[in-house]
Amino acid sequence: MVIQTKVAVIIAAAVLSTSIFSIPSFAADTTFGTAAYQKEFRKLKMMQMLDADGNHMVSLDEFNAFNSGVFDSLNKDNDDSLDADEWVGVDGKQEVSFGTGGYNRQLRSKKMMALTDKDGDHLVTKTEFLKLQETIF
Repeated sequence: MVIQTKVAVIIAAAVLSTSIFSIPSFAADTTFGTAAYQKEFRKLKMMQMLDADGNHMVSLDEFNAFNSGVFDSLNKDNDDSLDADEWVGVDGKQEVSFGTGGYNRQLRSKKMMALTDKDGDHLVTKTEFLKLQETIF
């Protein structure tokens, strides 16, 4: 059991270090969200939350399922789009929490909403949300 845990930590560290070295190549590109948001996705605790089957790898299906759940949690009125009150929270109070605290803070910023809202209508559709997330993947 101890050996399996050590192996899992080594694998996770290798995956994360590879990801960290690739950050500078797109960190300034707002197509992928803010640099702080990207960094939060690469933290070990967040990767563990994304890895639904526990195999120490995050598949696109796992990643999309997680992000679909995030969107659905935020979409209080179930209208397939998020307005600023749903995205950021009313008066800055965030009633929904998922992922790590750092991930929540970075995602639920007005800057991330603006980057995700590709058509500029001040609403983020599920399609817009998932498209940005898949680009990050």
